[in-house]
Amino acid sequence: MILISKMMHYLMEGLTPPLAEGEPRERYDLMLPLLLHELNNAAPGVAGFLPFPRERRLRAVTRILTQDPGNDDTLEQLSAGVGATPRTLSRLFRHDTGLTFAQWRQQLKVMESISLLAQGRSVEEIARKLGYFNGSALIAMFRKTVGDTPQRYYNALGE
Repeated sequence: MILISKMMHYLMEGLTPPLAEGEPRERYDLMLPLLLHELNNAAPGVAGFLPFPRERRLRAVTRILTQDPGNDDTLEQLSAGVGATPRTLSRLFRHDTGLTFAQWRQQLKVMESISLLAQGRSVEEIARKLGYFNGSALIAMFRKTVGDTPQRYYNALGE
């Protein structure tokens, strides 16, 4: 899952219709490298990047968490339901996504925060939905992860 900028959205929109037979490729040849450059800049550590694993047990875990980002089950609790040890899942998470389980979960919460802000939800409401005690706890996590508050980060996306 990648949170995209307006520019990336317009680039993808411009590349969406397939080329008709004989249609000049110049526009596509100019736009595609720019889109790839923008996607490449949305890398781990950026609030908009969330790599999804290929390994089936990890996919089961990430499905549970994406359906309920406020789920606070530990890796040990989640591992019991997918037929793997916590140590195995931890190792697979790092290998398959480049992130630890805790980093992946935190990145999911950052992205969900941004999505809920876009829907007009308050920071307090988002905090409760994501399992935080209050808005201050969410803001602290967000600032630690992204370097800014949720609202300022969201506002900067629109610029």
